[in-house]
Amino acid sequence: MRLWLVAKEIFAVYAAEHPNNEHDCSAFLSGEWTPPNGTCATERTRLLRLVEQACRNPRTLSETCHTIADGIWQFKVRGGSYRIPWFYDANRLIICTHFFVKKGQKTPSPEQERAIRIKQEYFAKKEQNALEWME
Repeated sequence: MRLWLVAKEIFAVYAAEHPNNEHDCSAFLSGEWTPPNGTCATERTRLLRLVEQACRNPRTLSETCHTIADGIWQFKVRGGSYRIPWFYDANRLIICTHFFVKKGQKTPSPEQERAIRIKQEYFAKKEQNALEWME
């Protein structure tokens, strides 16, 4: 599993890479992924700012995130539709799993399950010493 550094201060935030996947968080946060209608640039920038702010001041996490599954939270911009699930590792790492467009009140079960699968894969790869940390 390849993880790309998004921001680093008090916390380090990494985004999981999913090559050839339209929900690749690393491509979304870096600006390499463009939605079909091209409308997410502003919201992506706002989400990135939120991630960077959380990295500098972890107290803001409780104000800007909420849990969506056991040990999984999500970044969201107020009034926005894009979401980035994430989890903690070693108290100083935040791992962003993927991104999705939220269309209803609740986070869809497939998105929750996907975040859980990525979290499980991450810890399995970590145990095998098979994580690639990209700067």
